[in-house]
Amino acid sequence: MSNTLLESLIDMESSIWVFGYGSLTWKPNFIYKSKEIGYIHGYQRRFWQGNITHRGTVNKPGRVATLIRSEKDDVWGVAYEIAGRNHILKALSYLNKRESKLGGYSTVVENFFARNKETRKVLVYTATTENEHYLGPCNMATMATEIMSANGEAGSNTEYVTRLAEYI
Repeated sequence: MSNTLLESLIDMESSIWVFGYGSLTWKPNFIYKSKEIGYIHGYQRRFWQGNITHRGTVNKPGRVATLIRSEKDDVWGVAYEIAGRNHILKALSYLNKRESKLGGYSTVVENFFARNKETRKVLVYTATTENEHYLGPCNMATMATEIMSANGEAGSNTEYVTRLAEYI
């Protein structure tokens, strides 16, 4: 998301919502007003995105979650409401660095369906197949070996997968 788009979004909205489906489910690292459990439609969660900072290195990239288009599926996660210009600016600046610059993710807007039946627009960070860290699919044994052997600044890749499994 460009700085110009970021500024216009902040100027237009008193609060925004961000959807987390990976580590954001347990570790958002930004100030939020409220959070809701729910899902977005039309995706599957897959460990096809490489990570060379938080959960791996250049020599041993970790595998972290991304979303793959799948018209019939839903991905459950957490939507965070971020309110107030300063909090929005700080959160989006942090997320754009963490997800886009370091992670290779792009930002899309999707409909979020909360457990309480409310629907709202959310920002979603998802990897594109063209980004330099995208690993794509592989067989289960290879993926397990890669995950078990990767460690990064935030901890082991195994911890990442385990924490996400605990959330789900």
